[in-house]
Amino acid sequence: MPTFKELTKIIEHTPVEQAILLEGIHGIGKSEWTKQKLIEQGYRVIMRFAGQMADAGDFIGLPNRTEKVVNGVSHIVTSFAPPDWWPLDENEKVAVLLDEVNRGKPEINQCLMDMVLNRELNGRKLPKGTRIFGAVNPLTSEGTYQVEDMDPAFLDRWNRYVVNPSSDEWCDWAAYNGISNLVISFIIKNTHELDPPTEEELVSGKVYPSRRSWERVSKFLESIITEDGKVDKELLGNYMI
Repeated sequence: MPTFKELTKIIEHTPVEQAILLEGIHGIGKSEWTKQKLIEQGYRVIMRFAGQMADAGDFIGLPNRTEKVVNGVSHIVTSFAPPDWWPLDENEKVAVLLDEVNRGKPEINQCLMDMVLNRELNGRKLPKGTRIFGAVNPLTSEGTYQVEDMDPAFLDRWNRYVVNPSSDEWCDWAAYNGISNLVISFIIKNTHELDPPTEEELVSGKVYPSRRSWERVSKFLESIITEDGKVDKELLGNYMI
């Protein structure tokens, strides 16, 4: 289970045409870290949320009536216009980041299989330099996450990694991104409070701390600093309940 630091090296040595799937519990920064890392490398990142797509048309675009001439005879045929997010510039560095991959409907995943394996949709090829990344929450025996099982044929199309980021990595990220020193100091002393428990210990419907939620705490802290520079502890206590 690689850390984000180890994943950085893995991505650098992974051929562009190989899609990378990151799996891990919620709130550990899979999508956000990937997006930030790709932007640092000069990529334009296109994010798509598979779980929010109503049908395949949201992913592959809609059909158009076009003319096709065969042996001098004109025919009206149907072709799909690419969706507005589809990369078209062969010279642009683009990465497609597919979030919530295992929350999508079966017809969405069929489209994803074509895109991940063949790097195309409805016969339309991705530009050669385009990278594909995905992020998922794990399927647990307790049914903690409302996700679907990914069949072996679908998983075989990805380079899959179960992410295990360290607390030190988050503290470095937090300091760089302006997270409150109060939050960082607390996590340094209480590293067990940074992430939710392991998959086996998660209970559906229960709220746990996460890297994402600590970022929200930091932003809340900024708004409750009193005029003398102190934190309104009572207000913070109610927020943290």
